Amino acid sequence: MVRSITRRRSASSQNMYDLNLLLALLGLPIVMILHWLLQSQNPNWAAPIMALLPFTQSQPAPNSGVAGNVKVVPATHQAICEPGNNSLNIRPTASFSQPIAVIPCGDGVALNGAPVWKDGESWSPVVYRTTRGWSVSRLLRKI
Repeated sequence: MVRSITRRRSASSQNMYDLNLLLALLGLPIVMILHWLLQSQNPNWAAPIMALLPFTQSQPAPNSGVAGNVKVVPATHQAICEPGNNSLNIRPTASFSQPIAVIPCGDGVALNGAPVWKDGESWSPVVYRTTRGWSVSRLLRKI
């Protein structure tokens, strides 16, 4: 009788080990999928969390293009305008909301993150001079 109890315990331990192993192996993909879902809904979802972590707070390097409180970001892309338009809109969110600023055709902008897909378009986070917002990705050409 003692042996059967011992065997049940070891089988139970093995099952618990298998469950823990399965959870560990599935944990990373689940976290990655969850991150992707949150990122597609709101690209800045982690900003409040990241602001609390001390190792994510970077200080600008000397001569890094900081002028006063405004960081000057070098242009990485050029605004391309559709026929009949003389500027590209910057919007507050990745959507067809009211524009907050415009970029003249041919002016440079800096991309500030990864594009997201929303409202049937790919939207890129951009910085134009001191304005941060979103523009349609297909109207931005890499310099």
